Amino acid sequence: MKKILIITSDDRQKHIATYLKQHHLIIYENTEYVKDYFDALILPMSPLLNKELLQHNSYKMILGGRLSKDDLEIAKKNKIELVDYFDNEYVKYENAFLTAEAAIAIAINNSVISLKNSKCLITGFGRIGKILAKLLNAFNCDITITARKDSDLGLINTLGYKSIYTEELSDISKFNYIFNTIPYPILDKRLLETVQKKALIIDLASKPGGTDFSYVKSKGLNCIHALSLPSKFSPESDAEILSKSILKILSERS
Repeated sequence: MKKILIITSDDRQKHIATYLKQHHLIIYENTEYVKDYFDALILPMSPLLNKELLQHNSYKMILGGRLSKDDLEIAKKNKIELVDYFDNEYVKYENAFLTAEAAIAIAINNSVISLKNSKCLITGFGRIGKILAKLLNAFNCDITITARKDSDLGLINTLGYKSIYTEELSDISKFNYIFNTIPYPILDKRLLETVQKKALIIDLASKPGGTDFSYVKSKGLNCIHALSLPSKFSPESDAEILSKSILKILSERS
């Protein structure tokens, strides 16, 4: 039986430990690294890896989520098998659904306007944008989606939504809800000057996000930078998704 150390830094990690215990693995839970032999060390999502850990030879394999290229390169140089359990399409799409679902919960709880029949803007048509549009459609929302590629705009139109090239977005005054999924500056001062006061902006992009938060604050706009939503809203479901990826990796490398 494999001996696994998991860093239980939050509820999601604790649920992962519980899930893995049901699959004939010896699981040790701790809030920090332990200097002992383990077949694998499971780190939290977006871990802060240090050189000492990556040079540690008592872990046969280290698994983490959303690992950086620098960490992977350092591990390779130190002959440590460092594997990203988030790096497969199944996990990314399932995680995107949990993110979109949580974004709708945030929208309902932080606006004075009903989501039903509202005018919604989604910037970006990646995994989260696609799923968010589908969920918002169930509320009979008037949905506009931005994209850069002609193929994406064609698909957006085919699915029954309104489309606009991201770079041509110039006036967002008609929207009650604005969901950003683009991880670079998109909702700048120029665009934010056109936002209606009662609108809600939900930025789902990873840090630093795609919104000029300084301008938002200065104008008192209703804006939320919503990060790590699966672990906050549905840690048990997220843990099950990640655990399946972890089990697959452990099985393939046994």
